[in-house]
Amino acid sequence: GDIVGRLPPARQSVLFTATWPPQVQSIGLAYTSNPVHVGQGHCGEVTCNSRVHQDVHLCRSQSEKVSVLVEFLQGLGQHRRAIVFVNTKAVISDLCQDLRRAG
Repeated sequence: GDIVGRLPPARQSVLFTATWPPQVQSIGLAYTSNPVHVGQGHCGEVTCNSRVHQDVHLCRSQSEKVSVLVEFLQGLGQHRRAIVFVNTKAVISDLCQDLRRAG
């Protein structure tokens, strides 16, 4: 059933999102009353920090993803950092093993 329907009407809900596109806004408005929006940067604009570099690589397989990621990480050098997002704990476990094997 509907989980939100089982919640008490007097509750505090907190939503976190890196972006605030219309689809996310409509979800937030549907499940809150008298919401307060706290934002960073220019509210209403979906922008990225100018110091953040984003790369997109289209891959056909999981093994190709790992190869591209390993090559990318090796190219960063010793003192650079990267954030890698995955969708499940199982994927991150496999990815960690693959990265360890790759050195």
